[in-house]
Amino acid sequence: MDEDIHSFSHEPYIERYYQRRYSADVGGQVGNDHCILYHSNKVCVVTISRLHPIVTEKKEISKVDFKITEKLNRTINSISGKKKKGAQKLNGKSPICKVDCSDGTSYNLYACVRGLLIEANERLLETPQLLQQCPNAEGYFCIIMAKLNEDVLGTLMTEEAYLEFVKSRPSQPVQEGTNATPTAET
Repeated sequence: MDEDIHSFSHEPYIERYYQRRYSADVGGQVGNDHCILYHSNKVCVVTISRLHPIVTEKKEISKVDFKITEKLNRTINSISGKKKKGAQKLNGKSPICKVDCSDGTSYNLYACVRGLLIEANERLLETPQLLQQCPNAEGYFCIIMAKLNEDVLGTLMTEEAYLEFVKSRPSQPVQEGTNATPTAET
């Protein structure tokens, strides 16, 4: 029996085991907001915020590209062992992928956290709409193991701080009844 993967809600699991943090206007692009789902073991699942224009404007995604340069492709990441040997090292401003939309807009998505790239979500290459449809589940764009001495929670916005930030942003007002999941650098 085939079950629709979208019928299962990941929210209770996420709420129980992860803390949501946000980074707003990432890469200097207004509205390019990221959500970081932070686990106590330093694993960070990086997604777009529910208030990102891709989600709020229901943009059709035409392509997700993890190839950053000719020599750097985030999907080619061979890691092994407990210390994640061979993983790509990232800083908060490291680009992870580029998302092109059918209306001509594009967004560069960034790590937002210093650490090691554990996984780039290759499912987005075949099904890019997952980024918009399920940003906190199958639509994440990367998983990062934060540096042990990194204060991830202290460098990103809480949901309350993020929502206040978005309300003060003149170009993108928060709509009543929107269930946001924000994370931003301060």
